[in-house]
Amino acid sequence: MGFRLVLLRHAEPRVAAGVCYGQLDVPLSSSGLTTARQHSGLLPPPRRLFCSDLERAKESAKLLFPSTKPLIDPRLREVSMGQWEGRRWDEIHSTDEQRMASWGQNWVAVAPPDGESAQQLFERTEEFLSECILTDDETEERGAEGDTVLVAHQGSLRAISCLLAGLSVDHFFSLSFSYLAAFTAFDLRR
Repeated sequence: MGFRLVLLRHAEPRVAAGVCYGQLDVPLSSSGLTTARQHSGLLPPPRRLFCSDLERAKESAKLLFPSTKPLIDPRLREVSMGQWEGRRWDEIHSTDEQRMASWGQNWVAVAPPDGESAQQLFERTEEFLSECILTDDETEERGAEGDTVLVAHQGSLRAISCLLAGLSVDHFFSLSFSYLAAFTAFDLRR
């Protein structure tokens, strides 16, 4: 028996272009709210709905699936950009050039100041997958039907996609998720 896992990025957040926002808890923009409302009901109600605890993911999940209560999990958060969050990328490049260069040369293992590396993101999303998705015995026993949907962020969805496809962290940036585009669905069989 198996089920389909649908990965869905939140709607557009309210943040200025060029700003590093990682885990900065920003709400949806007016355009994001409108788009999420327009997409409401396009996907069938999921069997299970997981989302990040950041506002932009929770708002998206609520608008997209109003009849399904999401299971909130902070392990689905975007990668933490630490001290760089809320700052413009051009400012970070000019004021923190050395640490930016170090991170850019080895983003897998090096984290932004007080942030997390891509490897750390992979570890927390792998823990989420192991505990919440790949051990789905309780729901399977009840005979529940439908997809399991994750409403999260580009970083966490990239990591989950790589993990499920058996790809290393080096493939992280080869994947891209547009706002509210169900980028991929995995058929998970046991």
